[in-house]
Amino acid sequence: MNARQLFGRAGITITELMIAVMVLSVGVAGSFASFKYIVRALHVSRAHSLAANLAQEKIEILKNLNYYGLMVTTAAAAIPNISGSSYDTASYPAETIVIAGITYHRYSYVTLAEIHNDVITAMSYTYPDTGIKHVIVTVTWTDAGATKSYTLSNLLQNSKVNTLNSSISGTITKLTGGGALSSAYVQVQGYPDWNATSAADGTYSISVTSGYYTMRASSAQYVDAVSAQVYASPYGGASNVDLALPAIGTGTIAGYAWLSPNLVISQVVVSSQQAGGGYAQYVELYNPTTAQISIADCTPGPTCTMASPTVQLNMRPHASGSASDCLNVPLLYISTYVASYHYYLIANRVNIWIGGSKYTADAYYQTLDDGLCNGMDTSNNRILNIDKGGAVWVTNSAGSQIDAVGWAGGAGPPPSNEYEGSYINLTSNGMEENKQLVRISSPTANVSVGGDLETYGRAYDSGNNATDFWYNYSGQAGNAMTSLHPPYVSTAAAKLPIAGVPAVGAYVSASDPYSGSTQAYASYISSGSLSLLYAPFRLVGVSTTPASASCAGACWTVEIASNSYYAQISTVSVLQNITTWIPNTNTVAASTGGVPAAMMTGSSLNGFIEGNISNVAGANLSGIQVLINGVTKTTGSNGDYFISTSSGTATVIANVNYANNNYMQALEAPTVVTGQITTQDFILSQAGAIRGYVKAGSTPLPSILVSATRSGSEVGAASSDNTGFYTIRNLSTGTYTLTPILEAGVTSDPVWRNVAVNAGSTADASTFTITNAFGGIAGTVTYNGSIVTTGVLVIASTNAITTPPAIIYGSAAASTTPTYAISSLADGTYSLPVRSSASNYNVLAAMPIVSNNGTVTVIYKNFPGVTVSASQVTPKDLPLP
Repeated sequence: MNARQLFGRAGITITELMIAVMVLSVGVAGSFASFKYIVRALHVSRAHSLAANLAQEKIEILKNLNYYGLMVTTAAAAIPNISGSSYDTASYPAETIVIAGITYHRYSYVTLAEIHNDVITAMSYTYPDTGIKHVIVTVTWTDAGATKSYTLSNLLQNSKVNTLNSSISGTITKLTGGGALSSAYVQVQGYPDWNATSAADGTYSISVTSGYYTMRASSAQYVDAVSAQVYASPYGGASNVDLALPAIGTGTIAGYAWLSPNLVISQVVVSSQQAGGGYAQYVELYNPTTAQISIADCTPGPTCTMASPTVQLNMRPHASGSASDCLNVPLLYISTYVASYHYYLIANRVNIWIGGSKYTADAYYQTLDDGLCNGMDTSNNRILNIDKGGAVWVTNSAGSQIDAVGWAGGAGPPPSNEYEGSYINLTSNGMEENKQLVRISSPTANVSVGGDLETYGRAYDSGNNATDFWYNYSGQAGNAMTSLHPPYVSTAAAKLPIAGVPAVGAYVSASDPYSGSTQAYASYISSGSLSLLYAPFRLVGVSTTPASASCAGACWTVEIASNSYYAQISTVSVLQNITTWIPNTNTVAASTGGVPAAMMTGSSLNGFIEGNISNVAGANLSGIQVLINGVTKTTGSNGDYFISTSSGTATVIANVNYANNNYMQALEAPTVVTGQITTQDFILSQAGAIRGYVKAGSTPLPSILVSATRSGSEVGAASSDNTGFYTIRNLSTGTYTLTPILEAGVTSDPVWRNVAVNAGSTADASTFTITNAFGGIAGTVTYNGSIVTTGVLVIASTNAITTPPAIIYGSAAASTTPTYAISSLADGTYSLPVRSSASNYNVLAAMPIVSNNGTVTVIYKNFPGVTVSASQVTPKDLPLP
């Protein structure tokens, strides 16, 4: 039996064994080749992960700095072998870190940045602070002879930066004749601190924050020019705004201001013999207003009597001591109202004959002698016509006097409450038969029969009977009145007034924003021995700048107001150095007979505000812009302004946007009543300014906002420029508290400063030195003498730190003592920013250790008594265990 048989199975030959070994060796060799590539891939992945961790670590370190502590790169160099990348060679130089046998180089770069449409744009370090800093960290290493890199970036923002990241510039010129306009005041509207003065060549430049703005340029003797809205780009390219200012050509607007408040007594005749016997007596009324006036509240006819008059006729039959007033003379009414610009005739009989013409009265005395008036004559005349004085007056239904006229005869004048001003002295003859008292139509009226007293409404009313009425002294032939001014009844044609009550003190203003306002003043016209009052006005300095193509010069609207009375005259054309009288034939409303009489009647739908602007010394301030509900006016030489506005609470701003840099802006909110004039005066404090300097160490610090407060309220603020200087303008006199507005972790020395501002001067606020309020604790963490590369948690607090540390809950965090923490880096170092404190810090190091069986334990070690000073780093190594 052979061996094969002995074991019951076949064996292998040496040849078979060698073949099997060869096949196995080929498989193992392939496995070894694959393992090389797997190891290589793991190495690359690990190197990339470590680079990412190193970049993230540096980003966190830099972002833990406060905004001003993160320095912008000013000295840069190219990163070796990385195209288009740079790093900071001064503040954050390159670092070399060796981990797991790999040498890494870490580079940092910090730049100012702008974000527009989600695109981050780097700005030069010389550019104004944008409020955003872009941190870029690049980590490089060498792999298989090639340089590899990983880059990570992040942003750090300071919301308190007042970013002046753009500018607006341009040239100010003269519109007429061209040429540069120097010393023009240029301002960004709504931002009084953003302004400039044009240079000798007319150029200007203003630094602004990017955005949309409107520019205004002003200069004496020129009309302000306002630009369309302009966009200031955030990328440093100056937006160009050129403005051309037209010279102010001016003219004058003039006229006469009159009131037409109510009915007037326009004529009185006490006795005119009638051809059929008896005597005619009548009182003529005139309505100079624009509204119909009711005389009696009833339907005309036999039953429409004195029981319901709205206008009552009253008489004194004569001025002797035995006479008594005849109040509310009983009348019968044919007409119960008088239309605008019409007359109304009250007589002692229905029909009267004057100058050969028949007149039917609008109302007449009751025919019966009712005994109401002591001294009535038998022909039913209420007023005697012998040598007596007398009076006629009309009242409303409440008994308040509307108008009155009284005269003296041989028995003297009536009581003073029955005439206006001075009575009419008719000598001893009194009011004679066939004689009349006629109210004149204006101070310059032609009183001849057929003249102005028939052409225009008899409405002149200075409040003095002795000057307001004409009396016919000439004898008459026969028994009839043939050469006197005729009466008019309500059905006669309308007669337009050219005068009324002289509106002395009426306010006059044009829609031209440069002319200011004026008031009608008292003046007198001599007429024989009389001196007649009227109220002329002259509004000077009205701009001729075209406001409408339909006018030869400028079309303005003129408003005139006195108490509750109002007139508006539009389409007023003003020519240079010419006086334009209004109203005229080209205005709306037009003049009557070419007479420039501005008649004020009904109330405006608006109200009015008038006032005076002066300084604290009481001097009137001219040329001060006043903005009322969006409409601008300018004070005149007397410091006054006047403007119409809607009723309700009005916003009135004097010296809008500090247009006059010498004075403060002021604001009031008076209540305006429809048809009424509200007075709002201003006393402007002379403006001063505060100028100061902000630095960090010895370096000027830009974009630091400094606030000026008074009584706890902010009244002004400004940001430091690239030279470190700031100026807070337009401050009234007094003491202000200046405080730099800083982000957390930054302090100022001093923290605040009080500065006194004097009128018209710039106070020096000296210097604020800005420092980092944080200090730091830094060192190396070791374990048994070796650097810890896996990361150790480092905690610092002025309180004792328990092991393990106590849990901090968000709801209670604000009231607890701050605790600071950070992880050590891959090279074993740590740097922990903490707020400086007089108390010592306790530092705790917590290191996790993993045992061979995978169990994790944490070892703790306390390091008490670490003192930290502001802006200083306290070295503290942390040896474990």
